[in-house]
Amino acid sequence: MTEELNPILQGQSGPNESIYFRALYYLHSQLAESLTEHTDEEGLPTAAWGVVSVDQSPFSALADRYQSNAIWGIIDFAEQPGGAFLFLSSEEAASFLDIPSKVLDDDAYAMIDVLLQRFCDYFKESWSDIQEFEPQLGTFPSAPSLGELQEIFMGLSPQTPLIVTTFRGSIPAKPATRVAIAIPLPYLIPLATSLEAAAEATYSNSGGENVNERLSHIGDTPTALVVSLGSTTMTVAELQNLEEEDVIVLDQLVSAPINIRIGKGAIVKGKPGTSLDGARLAVQITDLGDH
Repeated sequence: MTEELNPILQGQSGPNESIYFRALYYLHSQLAESLTEHTDEEGLPTAAWGVVSVDQSPFSALADRYQSNAIWGIIDFAEQPGGAFLFLSSEEAASFLDIPSKVLDDDAYAMIDVLLQRFCDYFKESWSDIQEFEPQLGTFPSAPSLGELQEIFMGLSPQTPLIVTTFRGSIPAKPATRVAIAIPLPYLIPLATSLEAAAEATYSNSGGENVNERLSHIGDTPTALVVSLGSTTMTVAELQNLEEEDVIVLDQLVSAPINIRIGKGAIVKGKPGTSLDGARLAVQITDLGDH
């Protein structure tokens, strides 16, 4: 497996990563459906589960995010090389289990083990057409050390890219609970051909899918908005001579609408202003276009 890991760890590009995003969306949507169908078993709260997002993140970013106040699950592929991470914040776990004090006791951790074991079991089931393995789950109330993790995730480093699927569990009148499954990208490379077939299934199976139901799973997903006031160019000499209180004139006319980028794609128009209390900058939408 070392030969598979080296290109990624050295920053070289592998197969088209969008294949992995689409494939994992398809596979893990099946996992979410199984969780929802059997949500009331073993004393767990009844919840509707769905996939919120599939994206990529270096291990260091996830380790920082879940360094404290989080439960870690490690899915060891056992006889097969590789594994996957499970992440759940302690606060959301307490809310999911309806623990007012937000303090997790032994009974709470036992129920969290049940929930993460269900993720592990349905992970195996949803991946059965891609790879046969007998995953073994271990749970930790705090982050293991990098050295401990490298015993399972051979070659893992802070820079190792992980493909992260975030699930949302919805219970009426309660905050949503998120669980993330993260798989090191190097372990997916040998499965690229099988995953490409799964990726194609996201299209062939989407014809009869209820779009509104899918959108309901991502309704509270944070999305970045970037407001662009304009741009200009300056010479290096001009930049070196800049002083405090100098004015830089942009190419944007005062009367022209400004661009507001939503996420990485759509652009709408607006005009600048301030919040009602005058304390913060604000922007008023003037044209949504086709979005």
